Amino acid sequence: MIMGLPAHPLLVHFTISLLVLLPLGVLVSIVWAGMRKRLDWLLPLGAVVACLLTLATGNAGTALEESLPVRLASVQAHGEWGEWAMRICILFAVSVVLWWASVTEEPLSWADKPFLRSRGMRLGLTVLVGIVSVATLVIVTLTGHSGATAVWGS
Repeated sequence: MIMGLPAHPLLVHFTISLLVLLPLGVLVSIVWAGMRKRLDWLLPLGAVVACLLTLATGNAGTALEESLPVRLASVQAHGEWGEWAMRICILFAVSVVLWWASVTEEPLSWADKPFLRSRGMRLGLTVLVGIVSVATLVIVTLTGHSGATAVWGS
């Protein structure tokens, strides 16, 4: 509860905004190196923040669901999609951080490993982060749709 209101509806819009904008930013950065240089460290930082927000939003949603007097199928379906959203956000954050560490031009002592900076690893991580970004967009959209259906009906 935040100021007497359930936290889930207050957190969810910020979380969804980040989990739409960040994967789009990553996808654009994959094909446009100039954008990748401009966004640089904002992408991994944003991915980690979005992941933490998703986990907080999911926990608040679980608490809200448990406080409801009646178990609705639409709310349970939204909760299941929310579980998928929490899983994909963790995968998204990890893949963005690893991808960024392999392609950034900034010297990173913790990431200055030859295998991480190799051409094959960069290509593999680029493909992985692209797939995970698209999956994040799909799962966040389905989660949001199921939440809207739970609140406003079909």
